[in-house]
Amino acid sequence: MNKAAVIVLATAFVSTVSMAESLSIKPGLWETTETSINPMTGAPETTTQQECITPDKATFNPSEMIEGNSDCQVTDQALNGNTLTFTLTCPVENGQAKASGTMTSNGDHGEGNMVMEMTINGQTMTFKMDWEAKRIGDC
Repeated sequence: MNKAAVIVLATAFVSTVSMAESLSIKPGLWETTETSINPMTGAPETTTQQECITPDKATFNPSEMIEGNSDCQVTDQALNGNTLTFTLTCPVENGQAKASGTMTSNGDHGEGNMVMEMTINGQTMTFKMDWEAKRIGDC
């Protein structure tokens, strides 16, 4: 799953740690605006993308963000109403990465943020990202 799909789906999804319960987003054409802060310069970088979310792709689980990396894990996940919070951890060479995020879904609109901290050899780098998505129609 590409980054845009993860962000779009992340804005309007939810599932429990047991994955027994989940909420789906409305399939259709979604536009996502993402602003991230470059950890090296501190400068914001904003991108806007559109993606068609088909019915078979209209669910999301934080574990999908770490698919293919068996060393990573979802260490915390909580659903409160239409807001999901989660924490992911991954070992990296000589250190560890930890990402914490919040996602809120309101039907045809969603928003969220994520902060990733990576510590390598005692040095910590922080990466921040905010996004907003809206369903703009059918595909």
